This record gives sequence, structure tokens and C-alpha cells, in this order.
Amino acid sequence: KVPGAIAALKEASQGAVPSYKFDYELGRVYFDMCDYQRAADLFKDALSASQDESERLSIREAYAQALTRTKGGSTAAEVQYQTLAREETGALRASVARLMLRYLRFLQGGSEVKMLSPEEEAYIRKYESLNDEQFAKLNANQYARATWIYYVTGLRDFADGRLDAALVKFEAAAKSPDDFLAGEALLLAGQIHLKKKDWKRARDTFQYLLFATQSVPAAVRG
Repeated sequence: KVPGAIAALKEASQGAVPSYKFDYELGRVYFDMCDYQRAADLFKDALSASQDESERLSIREAYAQALTRTKGGSTAAEVQYQTLAREETGALRASVARLMLRYLRFLQGGSEVKMLSPEEEAYIRKYESLNDEQFAKLNANQYARATWIYYVTGLRDFADGRLDAALVKFEAAAKSPDDFLAGEALLLAGQIHLKKKDWKRARDTFQYLLFATQSVPAAVRG
């Protein structure tokens, strides 16, 4: 129903709203429906049409996220994250791009790839040394950056079968102010509970995911 409604709005706008904006919104819908290939195709079209620099960064990241989840899409996703790592000026999104690049290289057979650059290692060490007063002074971007580090290192633990270590990191990432990341982390935490046959915690996690998070690509930027 939602894709049909967006398609109808696109037709009704008769060019008053650039068509690529509808493509982007439709891509987000298909992403939430786990139709990642269709989402990637729509994001690609939107990226080709957009001329706004800031907008293109948001679209490109959504495109990279979709490609990461398509079969055989990791190489294409790496190209998009390489561009993001060069073009992002905000510390948070540049860090995300670097993290995802390392994870994608690991997926492509780089078992020796370190998940964190020296910059991310220094950041998370400093973050983990904060006292309560210092932690309370963090802004949303600073907090989100730490949660992205936990998420990506958790992905490596999960891939290597270190489920307990991965769960700790996904549960930390699930508290992120970035709703997209929080949802992704909760989904993986729920999967771990299923693998561990902890049915109650799996059910509670998925219920929370369903009702308390939003899937919004790059909800926190900067």
C-alpha cells in the first residue's frame, strides 16, 4: 500500500516535486521491507538525479547500506563508502564510513583486517574512560559515534561466532540516538537470543524493536 501511495503522489505532483525525492522515499520503504535490491536501485536513481551536496551524502549512505545487504553487493558498497569517507565533513558520518569500509573488507576475505582505525581506537578508549559527569555532557553525535563503533565491532564478533561479546556490543549500540542504528543492533541482539534459545529475551527484544524504534537511514548526522 505504501509504495503505491508514494507512486501516486509522484504522479500527482506533475514535476512540482523532483521525482528523485519520491524515489528516495520509496527506497526507504523497500529497505524497511527488506527488499534491499529494489531499495538500492531506487537510491541509485535518486543519487544520479540529486544535485544538492548534503542531500547526495544522505542518499549515498542509504545506497551503501542497501548494497551491503544485497547478495554480492559488498564490493559496490565499498565504492560508495570510499566516496563517503572522502566527502563527509562531519566527524560522525566520516567515522561510520571508515568503520563500514573495514567491515566490508573483512567480509571480502580480509580476516586480518583490524575493525578500528587508530582514530576510532583512540575515540573509544577516551569514551570508555569518561566519568558520569563527562558522559552527561556528550552531544548526540558524540554518543552515536561510540555506538557505531560498538555495532561494527559487534558485527565482527558475530561473524566469528563470539556471540556473548557481540551481544554486549549490540545492546550498547541499541541505546544509540541514531534510530536506524538502534534498530539494526536490536535486530541482531534478538537473533543472538534466538541462537542461544533464550526465547523470552528474543521475544522482548523483537517487541521493543517493533514498537520503539524507527528505521531512518542516517537519522543522526554530523
